[in-house]
This record gives sequence, structure tokens and C-alpha cells, in this order.
Amino acid sequence: MSEILQAIEFHLGRKLSGPGWNYYSLLGLQPTATSDEIKVALKAAAAAWNASDRKASPARAQQVAQLLRDAQATLLDSSKRSAYDNQFQ
Repeated sequence: MSEILQAIEFHLGRKLSGPGWNYYSLLGLQPTATSDEIKVALKAAAAAWNASDRKASPARAQQVAQLLRDAQATLLDSSKRSAYDNQFQ
């Protein structure tokens, strides 16, 4: 789980639209990941963050929660995911 926390912190520390950044890298997935794999990764990321959130500021906790919600909304909706994936081709 520490890899997930490191990825979250890394991505939050970067400009979220910068080169090399995407929801797949945040979750440790490939763009070919299935919906089930995405759900598992999102659940693991949320669990990892919740286990360590006592050390985080409220602002950081909101950032992480929003980032994970955005990833979920984008990657689990087939039309949004298709549009998202097209950005990287």
C-alpha cells in the first residue's frame, strides 16, 4: 500500500495535467485495465489513504478524495474513459 500512497503524493505534488500524469499511473494500472481492475485499484487507493489520513491536513484529504472521485468517474464511465484515453494517443 505504500506504493499507492507514494503515487498519490507524487501526483498531488505535480501539476495534475503535466506530462506523464494520468489516472492509470496514479492507480498503478495499464490503460488496458478492466473495470474490475480499476475498481480494485480505486478501493486499494482509498483504503491506503484512509489508513494514513490522520497525518494529513484537511485540505490534502480533500485533494485526495477529489482526485480519486475524478478517477472513478472518468475511468468507470465508458464514454468518458474513451475520451480520456484519446488524449494520450
